[in-house]
Amino acid sequence: MGANATPGLEQTQIRANRKVIETTCSICGRSFELAEMAYSCRKCGGYHHLKCWDTHHDCSRVEEPPENGAPASLSKGVEALAAPPALALESDQRTCPICKEIIKKDALKCRFCGTVLERALREEMERD
Repeated sequence: MGANATPGLEQTQIRANRKVIETTCSICGRSFELAEMAYSCRKCGGYHHLKCWDTHHDCSRVEEPPENGAPASLSKGVEALAAPPALALESDQRTCPICKEIIKKDALKCRFCGTVLERALREEMERD
């Protein structure tokens, strides 16, 4: 088991590389961002967002039970392939364009990834 493996589970924490970003999360079906922290699962051979694994603790896709005995992904049709609904943001919030975390609308710098968002501040820092 690697240094970043979760004890008792078959998960290893990794940073998303080109191979990972060409896939989707085995739990939520959404894509990964380059260098995003993720779990590599030896059980299913897929990758999981940290939040997805921490929420569900299982590597099977989160799906509603089928109504007609067909697999859930088939019973939902095209809706199963659609992107998940966006989180409702408060009037004083926005998403960071780099890490996609929710931050304050008037933030100068992302508190999650450290990206400087304010153009004047970024230019000033580049001059120094």
